[in-house]
Amino acid sequence: MPRTSSFATDRQRGGAAFVERWTNARAGVIGFLTGRGYSSCSIAERIDDRPETVRRMWTLWDLSAYGHDGRAPQVVVPLSQRDRAHLAGAAATAGLTIEAYCEQILVNSIRR
Repeated sequence: MPRTSSFATDRQRGGAAFVERWTNARAGVIGFLTGRGYSSCSIAERIDDRPETVRRMWTLWDLSAYGHDGRAPQVVVPLSQRDRAHLAGAAATAGLTIEAYCEQILVNSIRR
C-alpha cells in the first residue's frame, strides 16, 4: 500500500512528473535524530518511511565511523563557555577527553 502523506520537504521536479523525496533536509533530519540517539524505528515513524531504509542510509553514510552503533546515544547538555572551559581543564588533568570525563561522571552518579 503506497504511503499517502508526504514529508515536509518533498518537492516537485520537472512539474508533476517526479517528486524528490530524499532532499537534503530529509537527510539532515535522519542525521540529527540519529545523533540524538533515536532508533531506526522512531526515525522512520517521524519521516514516514521504513526502518530498513533508515538503517540502509546509516550504512551508506558510514555513520559507524562517527560512533553510531545504535546502543550508545549521545547526551547533549548545554553549557556556558566558562563551564566548558572548567570541564576541559578537569578532563585534561585527569588525562581524559571531555567526552570520556563526562561519561565517567554520569556513570558514577548513576551507580550511587
